[in-house]
Amino acid sequence: MKLAVLAAIALLAPTPPFPAPKFVPVTAEMKCDWGPIASLGSDHATMVITTEAGALTLKIGSDVKVAGTPEAPKRSLDSLRVGENVRVYYLVDGGANLQEVDVIAKP
Repeated sequence: MKLAVLAAIALLAPTPPFPAPKFVPVTAEMKCDWGPIASLGSDHATMVITTEAGALTLKIGSDVKVAGTPEAPKRSLDSLRVGENVRVYYLVDGGANLQEVDVIAKP
């Protein structure tokens, strides 16, 4: 019985059309983009990444999670650098509100 319930819950969970984030839960409203960091606000209130569709400006809140690479697994917002390749997960609500940043390992 427990197995059937767990299977039903797994089938109802949203399956994103992008790699799942490492820390935050996936929601139907979640968006994902990736590219190099073009700029970081001096107070870490904003981040701009360069995507295939153009520049994406993200608002950074105090609860943003940052995932590193296997070589550097623990990261913080302060450790992010312009030019670094990242995948960002965000919600659109009065702007793009950043939820998680995953540093993408260099090929």
